[in-house]
Amino acid sequence: MLRLPGWLAFLIFVPLQIFLAIKLYQAYGFWWLLAILLVLGVLGTRASRAHWLRAAFWPGWAAQWEARRHIYQGILFLIAAIAFVLVVSPQPWVAAGLDAWLQRGHPWVAGSALVSLVKAALR
Repeated sequence: MLRLPGWLAFLIFVPLQIFLAIKLYQAYGFWWLLAILLVLGVLGTRASRAHWLRAAFWPGWAAQWEARRHIYQGILFLIAAIAFVLVVSPQPWVAAGLDAWLQRGHPWVAGSALVSLVKAALR
C-alpha cells in the first residue's frame, strides 16, 4: 500500500473527483450523478482502512473492518472493469437500454470507480 502525505492526496484526488463529477453530471444529470456518487462513496468508505479513532477505541471493530475492506475494494474494481468492458465491447446479452446508458458517459463511471478504489487503497 502506497503512503502519500495527506496534502498530496488532497491535491491529486479532489480536483480529479470534481472533474469526474462534472462529467457525470453532463452525461447523466443530477439525480443519476447523486445515485452514482452515493454508491461509490459508500463503497469507497468501506474499502478504506479503519480510521485511527476506531482503531484506538474499538480495536475489535477495526479488525473486522480491516478484514472486510478487501471485499469492497474488489466490488469497486469489478464495477470499474464491467463498466469499461461493457462499453468497449458491447455484449449481446446486455440490454440495449443499459448499453446506451453506459455509452452516454463512457469513461466517467469506470473512471470514478477506479479513482475511488485508488483513493481507498492510499490511506
